[in-house]
Amino acid sequence: MASVTRPISPTIFAAALTQLPPSALHGKVSEIQNSLAHLTRSNDELEPFAKEGDEDCADAIRENREVISRMEARLTMLKREIENRGLSWHDGETKESEDKISTDGGGENIDQTIVEAPGENRQINGSGGRINDEEMQQRLEAMMRENDSPDDGGIDL
Repeated sequence: MASVTRPISPTIFAAALTQLPPSALHGKVSEIQNSLAHLTRSNDELEPFAKEGDEDCADAIRENREVISRMEARLTMLKREIENRGLSWHDGETKESEDKISTDGGGENIDQTIVEAPGENRQINGSGGRINDEEMQQRLEAMMRENDSPDDGGIDL
């Protein structure tokens, strides 16, 4: 017999949000928005088959709609928590800076938008805010070491 996992309740989710730093809140917003986009795309792809009478596709669409509804409620809770902290919501997404990176380090030109989470400070070095791959890797590894703690019994959102 397969076990059934259930999402955490809205009350527990809202309570857990109060313990998260702003960067984690904005990360959760991005994660949920990404999931919503995938579910919506999936429903769009399944709809023609459901209209042709495929009950499995129709069931999948109904289930996706339920999940979408829960995720939209969570976005509302995230928005409320972010705004309660005096931070900007920015239409539910992190604020995109106008800064662009114009090279990938290998000499080829690329355009990549730098994304800043509202309420967070970007570290800027002497090169106009740009760092090389090695420095980026060192910073990421340092951040991971700082956040690498044994399981404290917290809730994974």
